[in-house]
Amino acid sequence: MNKKIIVLIVAIILIAVAGVAIYMFAGNNNDTTNDNNQSNNTVQNNVTAENENDDNSDTTTDDSNVLVLYFSMSGNTEAVANIIHDEVGGDIIKLETVQAYPEDYDELVDYAQQEQQ
Repeated sequence: MNKKIIVLIVAIILIAVAGVAIYMFAGNNNDTTNDNNQSNNTVQNNVTAENENDDNSDTTTDDSNVLVLYFSMSGNTEAVANIIHDEVGGDIIKLETVQAYPEDYDELVDYAQQEQQ
Protein backbone atom coordinates (compact mmCIF):
# COMPACT_ATOMS: atom_id res chain seq x y z
CA MET A 1 0.00 0.00 0.00
CA ASN A 2 2.86 2.40 0.81
CA LYS A 3 4.41 1.77 -2.62
CA LYS A 4 1.15 2.71 -4.35
CA ILE A 5 1.00 6.03 -2.46
CA ILE A 6 4.65 6.83 -3.26
CA VAL A 7 4.12 6.02 -6.97
CA LEU A 8 0.99 8.19 -7.00
CA ILE A 9 2.82 11.13 -5.37
CA VAL A 10 5.77 10.80 -7.81
CA ALA A 11 3.36 10.66 -10.76
CA ILE A 12 1.57 13.81 -9.58
CA ILE A 13 4.89 15.63 -9.16
CA LEU A 14 6.04 14.58 -12.66
CA ILE A 15 2.77 15.74 -14.21
CA ALA A 16 3.04 19.07 -12.39
CA VAL A 17 6.66 19.57 -13.51
CA ALA A 18 5.78 18.64 -17.09
CA GLY A 19 2.87 21.08 -17.06
CA VAL A 20 5.06 23.92 -15.79
CA ALA A 21 7.74 23.11 -18.37
CA ILE A 22 5.20 23.11 -21.20
CA TYR A 23 3.71 26.38 -19.99
CA MET A 24 7.14 28.02 -19.76
CA PHE A 25 8.21 26.69 -23.17
CA ALA A 26 5.02 27.90 -24.83
CA GLY A 27 5.44 31.32 -23.23
CA ASN A 28 9.05 31.65 -24.39
CA ASN A 29 8.17 30.46 -27.87
CA ASN A 30 5.48 33.15 -28.21
CA ASP A 31 7.91 35.82 -27.04
CA THR A 32 10.43 34.71 -29.66
CA THR A 33 7.76 34.73 -32.36
CA ASN A 34 6.72 38.25 -31.39
CA ASP A 35 10.35 39.41 -31.45
CA ASN A 36 10.85 37.84 -34.89
CA ASN A 37 7.67 39.47 -36.20
CA GLN A 38 8.81 42.86 -34.92
CA SER A 39 12.23 42.37 -36.54
CA ASN A 40 10.66 41.32 -39.84
CA ASN A 41 8.35 44.34 -39.80
CA THR A 42 11.30 46.64 -39.16
CA VAL A 43 13.29 45.15 -42.04
CA GLN A 44 10.26 45.32 -44.35
CA ASN A 45 9.63 48.96 -43.43
CA ASN A 46 13.28 49.84 -44.05
CA VAL A 47 13.26 48.15 -47.46
CA THR A 48 10.02 49.92 -48.41
CA ALA A 49 11.44 53.26 -47.29
CA GLU A 50 14.63 52.68 -49.28
CA ASN A 51 12.66 51.81 -52.40
CA GLU A 52 10.48 54.90 -52.05
CA ASN A 53 13.50 57.16 -51.58
CA ASP A 54 15.53 55.67 -54.43
CA ASP A 55 15.24 57.92 -57.49
CA ASN A 56 17.26 55.50 -59.65
CA SER A 57 15.23 52.33 -59.42
CA ASP A 58 17.05 49.10 -60.24
CA THR A 59 14.35 48.21 -62.77
CA THR A 60 15.02 51.20 -65.02
CA THR A 61 17.75 50.33 -67.46
CA ASP A 62 19.00 51.27 -70.88
CA ASP A 63 16.64 49.39 -73.23
CA SER A 64 19.49 48.56 -75.61
CA ASN A 65 21.16 46.34 -72.99
CA VAL A 66 18.13 44.27 -71.97
CA LEU A 67 16.93 41.00 -73.46
CA VAL A 68 14.17 38.95 -71.87
CA LEU A 69 14.56 35.45 -73.30
CA TYR A 70 12.11 32.76 -72.22
CA PHE A 71 10.75 29.31 -73.00
CA SER A 72 7.18 28.59 -72.07
CA MET A 73 5.16 25.52 -72.85
CA SER A 74 2.09 26.15 -70.70
CA GLY A 75 2.08 29.96 -70.76
CA ASN A 76 3.06 30.51 -67.11
CA THR A 77 6.65 31.48 -67.86
CA GLU A 78 5.46 33.65 -70.74
CA ALA A 79 3.23 35.61 -68.36
CA VAL A 80 6.13 36.19 -65.96
CA ALA A 81 8.44 37.14 -68.85
CA ASN A 82 5.93 39.73 -70.01
CA ILE A 83 5.74 41.22 -66.52
CA ILE A 84 9.53 41.43 -66.40
CA HIS A 85 9.60 42.96 -69.88
CA ASP A 86 7.03 45.57 -68.85
CA GLU A 87 9.21 46.52 -65.87
CA VAL A 88 12.67 46.57 -67.47
CA GLY A 89 11.91 47.18 -71.13
CA GLY A 90 14.26 46.03 -73.86
CA ASP A 91 13.65 43.17 -76.27
CA ILE A 92 11.64 40.04 -75.56
CA ILE A 93 12.13 36.76 -77.42
CA LYS A 94 10.33 33.44 -76.99
CA LEU A 95 12.44 30.33 -77.55
CA GLU A 96 10.63 27.80 -79.69
CA THR A 97 11.54 24.18 -80.37
CA VAL A 98 11.92 22.85 -83.88
CA GLN A 99 9.54 20.00 -83.01
CA ALA A 100 6.57 20.79 -80.81
CA TYR A 101 6.41 18.98 -77.50
CA PRO A 102 3.53 16.49 -77.04
CA GLU A 103 0.43 17.87 -75.34
CA ASP A 104 -0.28 14.62 -73.43
CA TYR A 105 1.58 14.49 -70.09
CA ASP A 106 2.68 10.85 -70.33
CA GLU A 107 3.93 11.35 -73.88
CA LEU A 108 5.76 14.48 -72.76
CA VAL A 109 7.51 12.59 -69.93
CA ASP A 110 8.61 9.88 -72.36
CA TYR A 111 9.82 12.49 -74.84
CA ALA A 112 11.79 14.32 -72.14
CA GLN A 113 13.44 11.07 -71.02
CA GLN A 114 14.48 10.35 -74.61
CA GLU A 115 15.97 13.86 -74.87
CA GLN A 116 17.94 13.38 -71.67
CA GLN A 117 19.39 10.06 -72.89
